[in-house]
Amino acid sequence: RAQSADSEKVNELFRSAKHHAVMAEEDADRLEANTRSGVSWKSHAATVSGVKEHVNNLIRDFNNAKELRPEASEWQKDAIDKIEPLLQGIADHLNATINHLNENQNRTQMKPWKDYVKANSEYTTRAANLIRDYVAYGEARANADSLEKSLQIPETPGQE
Repeated sequence: RAQSADSEKVNELFRSAKHHAVMAEEDADRLEANTRSGVSWKSHAATVSGVKEHVNNLIRDFNNAKELRPEASEWQKDAIDKIEPLLQGIADHLNATINHLNENQNRTQMKPWKDYVKANSEYTTRAANLIRDYVAYGEARANADSLEKSLQIPETPGQE
């Protein structure tokens, strides 16, 4: 095949990134629920801290995958290229959210805070969905390749 083989290291990092993305998504959803329950700003801060921890782990896994880009297959390179701006957006917005909370601790029931929180939830959901899709794609490709080998299907002439 003309296409390079998938890097198992990159796939492993994508799976780990998926885990952290899902955890960040769950924390961001919990944070959004907090805006409707009247919890203290300290509860908001604790939940934001959880989002931050998972986002930092997600970005760490992504950066490790990005370092392995030269050995990645074409679809893995494409995934890295498409995930990167989304993660940059998450990091920038999460930092703005943290700064807003630090400066407005007694205003967690106000619209600006709710808007920050909603945007964090949307960013983390988009990231989790995108990474989930790439992980599923990688698993489907691996299964198809394995099945092709086990069935000893010859390559079609002219197919690359």
